[in-house]
Amino acid sequence: MTDRHAIFMRTLNGLSPYNEAASESLKGLALGAKVKVAISRPRNAGHHDKYFAMLAKVAAAVDVPISSLHLTVKYRAGYVTWIKTARGDVPDVQSISWAKMNQAEFAEFYDRAVRIIAEDFFPKLPAGKLASELEEMIAA
Repeated sequence: MTDRHAIFMRTLNGLSPYNEAASESLKGLALGAKVKVAISRPRNAGHHDKYFAMLAKVAAAVDVPISSLHLTVKYRAGYVTWIKTARGDVPDVQSISWAKMNQAEFAEFYDRAVRIIAEDFFPKLPAGKLASELEEMIAA
């Protein structure tokens, strides 16, 4: 198998295999066999790229390293757990990797990220205005 996850496409007749992993997963199943599946939408690579393009533009505009801005956004968005130590609580900023978030979760994160960037770095600019300006910056 070359693909890691089985991807199916919705058709008029139900779900049809879309990749090799999906086809392989059906081999050996008798017609009429019942299986349990969990439906999730795969991450949109373009949306993921758009997030990092936004970070690059904002980081350059506010003179902050992209990695620092990325951590700040994740922290402010609540993607953090706290580790208790003898010297106090320490934040452990969570991953937004493809394995950790589906597309719906990433879309929610992206919307939060735009709002956080507006509030924390461009507070005089309305969030909606920032979103449209970011779209223009990313497209350029």
